[in-house]
Amino acid sequence: MRPHPRIRKTIKWGGAAVAVLLVVVWAVSRWTIVGWAAGSVMIQASEGCLDIALPSKPIPPQFAGWHAIAVRTPQFQWWNSIDEDLLWGNWRGMFPLWWAIGPVVIATFVAWYVDARARVGGCPKCGYDRTGILKDAKCPECGAVPGSL
Repeated sequence: MRPHPRIRKTIKWGGAAVAVLLVVVWAVSRWTIVGWAAGSVMIQASEGCLDIALPSKPIPPQFAGWHAIAVRTPQFQWWNSIDEDLLWGNWRGMFPLWWAIGPVVIATFVAWYVDARARVGGCPKCGYDRTGILKDAKCPECGAVPGSL
C-alpha cells in the first residue's frame, strides 16, 4: 500500500527544509558558536557539531539563555568526542551534524523519488497505479477523471 499523497508531500518538503536547515547550521557553526544554556545544561552548535555539556555546577544566571560568539579560527570537527571528568562530575559530548545531514538527505531523496514514480502512470489525485486502464476512464480508487484535474 502506498502512503497517502499528503504524507508523501509532507515528508519530501519537510525533509528538504530540515536538510537545508542542518546544512546552514553546520556551515554557520564553523564561524560562530550559537547555543543555549540554563540550569545544568548547555547545548550549542560549534565547529560543525552539536555540542552538549552537563557541567557539575549550575550555570550562573547571567550566562543563561541564548548566546552567539564569533570564532577567530574557523574549523570543523569531523568526528565525535565525549569527555568525562568523573572527579568533577562534568560531561561533554560533541556530535558532528553531518551524521544527521546524511540520513535526512537520503530519506528526502527517497521520498522525492517515490513521489515522482507514483506520478508516472498514476492517478494525479490519489496516486493509484492506472496501468492497464484507459486514459479517459475514471480512477477506480477515487473516481477522478484524468482530464478534469
